[in-house]
Amino acid sequence: MNKTGIAITVTSNGMGHPIVANPGDWTRHITDLRHILGRVTPPCDNQSHPLIYMTFSASGTYIAVARTISGRLGDNVAAWLYIPDRIDIRGEEVAVIIDRLGQLINAGRLPDEAELSEEFAECYAPAAMHTAAFSSDPEGSLAWRRIGVDELEELAGTFRRRPYYAEYCGVILAHEGQTVAGAVDLTEYPLDDIDAADDEDISSEITVPKPQLVPPVPPHPAGHRLCRQWQPYALGALGGFILGLLAAYIIGYCDSHNFRLHAAWPPIEAVPITETPAGGAPSDTIPTDTVTSSAGFTALQIAEAVTYLDTCKVWNKADMDSMPPIAGLWDALNECRYDDVAGYAIRLDGSDALKAIADTLKAFTPNVLYGIPLNISGDTAITPETYGSLLRATAKKHKQ
Repeated sequence: MNKTGIAITVTSNGMGHPIVANPGDWTRHITDLRHILGRVTPPCDNQSHPLIYMTFSASGTYIAVARTISGRLGDNVAAWLYIPDRIDIRGEEVAVIIDRLGQLINAGRLPDEAELSEEFAECYAPAAMHTAAFSSDPEGSLAWRRIGVDELEELAGTFRRRPYYAEYCGVILAHEGQTVAGAVDLTEYPLDDIDAADDEDISSEITVPKPQLVPPVPPHPAGHRLCRQWQPYALGALGGFILGLLAAYIIGYCDSHNFRLHAAWPPIEAVPITETPAGGAPSDTIPTDTVTSSAGFTALQIAEAVTYLDTCKVWNKADMDSMPPIAGLWDALNECRYDDVAGYAIRLDGSDALKAIADTLKAFTPNVLYGIPLNISGDTAITPETYGSLLRATAKKHKQ
């Protein structure tokens, strides 16, 4: 079905039989909303904003628009919108449908199935991109997030399927003045930063992962150097044979899956420097404590920079400029110089946080934000988890 599904229910002393347009298996997800409506203050009657409630299945999104009606506590009329993941529907189209459903449940007479089917007969093109499948957790907590003016098309449309919503039984989009008792506030959670369907200059939707802790680099005294330590073990003939088979399997698996060693393993240790005697054979150690990368930075400097990027929730310009491997990176990020940021990401290959940022920035074509400062003058902090949102907001502002 390349159409949206629509259903209207009246609950009065029990939920009545739904009026359905474009029926299908999706209708079994229609639920009684009395326990949800009871959590919202003020009541969602015809004198206030309606309830907007979202749940999810592996095949799509269900958005309920509901109002309480006179009668028993919790009696209501609700209109459900089902959006299959496989259709291409824009955020503003979803917002228009939700507004229309609000009008229908607020009218004195509800439409019959023929009228409803005629009004919502539009067929949509197949979706070019498919979001990750997930379902709401029926045992999870209720969640909510504040919806501001003109945000409906984003929160219920473009960004309706956020992977972290899978932890909750459902999500209420609360208007200004509405409060939800006993629910988790997700208002400040990121909207996964960038959406391909809503922005012609973005190639894909990219999520900046949470920073991962990289163990600190141990100090190394004079006369020692830093290196990765592979510990030898004494093995018998059988043990050596088994280890050889295991190593062959791991190498083949990693090669086929494009794996790489993490920056923090094997562990970095300080080992004594062995000098090469005059005229002697070259030693297998390096007679210096400045083990450098191709860019001319020591292993300690690189490791400290990676640790900073992957453990700090806020990147400060002064802190970053004080570290040689990432000096100037803050300015490149702030001015959206994606090519320069990509260079830093190659240099600091062990930083997952910087790699995600670089991939996010690369999604913008050069003529969108290149050279345009994201932060206002005097603001010297960048938050990695919200960097994508800042990019998107700045891009929209400069398109207007």
